[in-house]
Amino acid sequence: LTATIVNQLCVDSMSGMPHPQSVTVVVGGKKLAGCGGEPASLLQGAVWAVVEIGGAPLMAGSQVTLDFAPDSRVSGQASCNRFTSAYTLSGEGLAISKAAGTRMMCDAALMDQESRFLAALGSVQNFSIAADGALLLNAGDRPTIKARRR
Repeated sequence: LTATIVNQLCVDSMSGMPHPQSVTVVVGGKKLAGCGGEPASLLQGAVWAVVEIGGAPLMAGSQVTLDFAPDSRVSGQASCNRFTSAYTLSGEGLAISKAAGTRMMCDAALMDQESRFLAALGSVQNFSIAADGALLLNAGDRPTIKARRR
C-alpha cells in the first residue's frame, strides 16, 4: 500500500467540492486517485476581498470583504455596513444564512451595492477556486461573488 498526498487543489469528480489536497493510493498494483483535506481550509485563514458581485466590479474606492471563521461564521464589510452570518459546508455545497449587520446609511449607490452583495451572499450554493486562486461563490453553476485573498 502506498499513499501519496500532494498539497494541490483537487475537485471531487462526484460532488464538485474543492479540496486542498490530491491523494493517490496504490494497492496491489491498482491506482486510485481522489481528494483529501478539509474544504473549509480553502475558505478560512485569510480575509477575502470581493472584486465582483454578479459579474460586475465593485464601485471605485468601496470595500467588501469576507472572513470565514472555523466556528462556521462568516463576517466582513458589506460596502457601507459590517455583517455577520452563519455558513454551512457540506459534502455537496456551501450555504450562507441571511446576514445581520449594522445599520449605517451611505450614499444610494453604495447602499445598492451592499444590497446586491447581501442578496448574492444569500443565494450561494457552492464554491470553487479558480485557476488564478480567486474564490468563486456560486449560485448553481454561475459565479455570483468573486473574491481574492488579501
